[in-house]
Amino acid sequence: MSVSHVIKTAVSGLLLLVAEHAVASPQDLPVKSISVPAYNMITDTLQSIIPTIDGKRNDFAMQQICALARGEKTQQDVNATLKEKGVDITKIPRSGSVASLLINGDKEQQQMTCAVYLANSVFAPVNNAGYFSKQSGKEKAEPEKKNIGLEFLEVR
Repeated sequence: MSVSHVIKTAVSGLLLLVAEHAVASPQDLPVKSISVPAYNMITDTLQSIIPTIDGKRNDFAMQQICALARGEKTQQDVNATLKEKGVDITKIPRSGSVASLLINGDKEQQQMTCAVYLANSVFAPVNNAGYFSKQSGKEKAEPEKKNIGLEFLEVR
């Protein structure tokens, strides 16, 4: 018997021993598992990637980004809305911020950010004060300028 035959036989035997574990039925293998509630993992993950501007949730900006992502608004529409609200779009960085998605045209990133925002909106507290407060006729006729959370970009 030659040395090469002995080596081939030994290697084949070792492969068969290793392959035994690969084809063994699941009940034969010692498996350890950890039971983790999926809901907590999902909510923690979603809340850790929530899109924020200056560390705060910004519903106005996200509505504009989602409208762009869905094709409901054009870039010109969003630019006009931002100008109406007093935002200087030249101060918005082209990249590196959630606010950048308002102007940079990155449709894929807008869609992903919108999906994360919508998934997180389930966990956001609802402001239902409007249902319980009475407004006079004058207040209804003259809506006040609403803070849109983009103060750092406003025209001064």
